[in-house]
Amino acid sequence: RECSWLHGLRSFVLLCGINNLIGGMRETPTRKSARCSPAQAAAGLQRLVDLLRAATAAASVTGEAAAVYVCHVPLVLGTGGGGGGGGGGGGGAELDAAEINPQVEELNERIDKLTGCEAVPLRLRRDAELYEADGLHLSPRRGYPELLAQLARLCPPLAATAVPAKPSTGGGGPGAAVSCSSCSAAHRSPRALLPAPPPFGALLPAAAIC
Repeated sequence: RECSWLHGLRSFVLLCGINNLIGGMRETPTRKSARCSPAQAAAGLQRLVDLLRAATAAASVTGEAAAVYVCHVPLVLGTGGGGGGGGGGGGGAELDAAEINPQVEELNERIDKLTGCEAVPLRLRRDAELYEADGLHLSPRRGYPELLAQLARLCPPLAATAVPAKPSTGGGGPGAAVSCSSCSAAHRSPRALLPAPPPFGALLPAAAIC
């Protein structure tokens, strides 16, 4: 009964950020380190995969676990433009791509070795037009449409239910701003790039994106 809300969810797509890798998470009584290694991040993803499979199997009348897809983490652009940080960027702390991206690559290699799931080899170009000025977040106009297109192509559950994403024309378009835990800035939600979703119940047989 505790897992009844999972009934009917047969696919999960996981895409994690890099707050932990870049030290963007505050220390708490249960999280003593603000920065974790790629190995620790991969271990956390494995626990999520195991939890989702166990919970969905328990909620299924057949005992079958849901399929879990774990996406590769996109590389950062860095505040230096195309190469490696150090150039003073959008007013916040500098983002050194030369330091961060090897960790992201290692995490992606570890994602390929996770068990009970399928790795999704996302690969976004390190092109300034795909990123916001901070060199970290994807731009609503180009970056998120590219991400959504790759997800639809590489994840079978999403490919079956994908709706075309049209690039934003900028300005005050639809979609509320969302707060980013990494930099406390407000960014437009990627949901603004998609048409209004169907009723919640219609989504249950398809996929849950976490």
